[in-house]
Amino acid sequence: MSRKVALSFTVKIVIGEEIKYTNIKNRITEYDAECSWIDVLDSISSFLGPDEVLLPSDQLSVTVSVMSNYQPGDETFTVVLNDPIDIIQKFDPNLKHVTISLKRDVHDSRDSPPSPSQNTQSPTRSGLGILKKGQYVRGVVNCINCTKPRCIFAQKKLSLEEEDSLDKLLKTTEYCCGDPLTGTGNLEGIRVDSSLNCETHIEYTYYASKKAIPDLCCICCRRHARKSPKLLRDFEFVLPACRICEVIEDIPKHSPWKK
Repeated sequence: MSRKVALSFTVKIVIGEEIKYTNIKNRITEYDAECSWIDVLDSISSFLGPDEVLLPSDQLSVTVSVMSNYQPGDETFTVVLNDPIDIIQKFDPNLKHVTISLKRDVHDSRDSPPSPSQNTQSPTRSGLGILKKGQYVRGVVNCINCTKPRCIFAQKKLSLEEEDSLDKLLKTTEYCCGDPLTGTGNLEGIRVDSSLNCETHIEYTYYASKKAIPDLCCICCRRHARKSPKLLRDFEFVLPACRICEVIEDIPKHSPWKK
């Protein structure tokens, strides 16, 4: 049985000079000791209301501070988000109260997502290339290590017999990012991008295809991801990211709109 760590959480939002406490205050929650702080943030975000977290992601930074008692003036320690949570108790078993600060710049109405009537630009040449390439995605294969879906390309639409052969191939293949996907017989024309690795985000062409799960985070594969409203003002293609990856990662974007 895995070891557990119980922590007491308070989450606050800092906008400019204003501090707003959320409905998460002194909430006691138990986690597996090997969980990272990113896992903790992901679980806590489900308790927050949309008005508390769903503001433009690139305006947001997260600080996780830990103290032994919830008293003003107590010494606090800032954690590294990728660290396992039990690192704090290995350092000092009395550390138990966690304060998560979501710090934003003052909200600007210009950061609101553009309405369809506002976005009248035509697709750029590079954007059309992504859309066209998405038409040749005939299936997806998931990496056994990072679980990211990788596109399977073929010039021609697969027949029912070819789709059946592809399904059988995928059931007998342990695919890892960067591996070639070799088809034989009637599948000789299929291919995957072997230049990808597990650190590479999900491909743009995946989201341009009919095989895509639209709300799949392009970095960690969590569901309920979204596209940054602010980035959509400046780029034709913005990949969806979950609330955690929005904070700690550089969100992939492509094809800036012509000004």
